[in-house]
Amino acid sequence: MGDMNTIGRLEKLVYQQSEVIHLMSGIIDEQFSLLMQYMTVEEFESCPIANSLKTAATLSAKLEE
Repeated sequence: MGDMNTIGRLEKLVYQQSEVIHLMSGIIDEQFSLLMQYMTVEEFESCPIANSLKTAATLSAKLEE
């Protein structure tokens, strides 16, 4: 019985983490849209965060394959 309880807790944890990631993804998308209203593409591409966003987008795309 203990194993089923542990599996249930892990399942709940994974679901909650997935929900947090989904919410944060939406927030980041919205912030990115706002940022692009104030920066040119060239300015953005010279920022260190641009590489991190590209890496995250690549990893996200691989998850959807």
